[in-house]
Amino acid sequence: MQRIAVFCGANSGTDTGILQAAQATGRAIALRGMGVVYGGGRCKPVAK
Repeated sequence: MQRIAVFCGANSGTDTGILQAAQATGRAIALRGMGVVYGGGRCKPVAK
């Protein structure tokens, strides 16, 4: 496996455990020489 897809939110929130887990996951992926595939959603304009 060369790449892994990651789905995550844009805000880390207030739970420091979540942030630490995300950092540890990123380190583990990098240490294995794997790349990350991520993408964003498409936002439709909101009618006023």
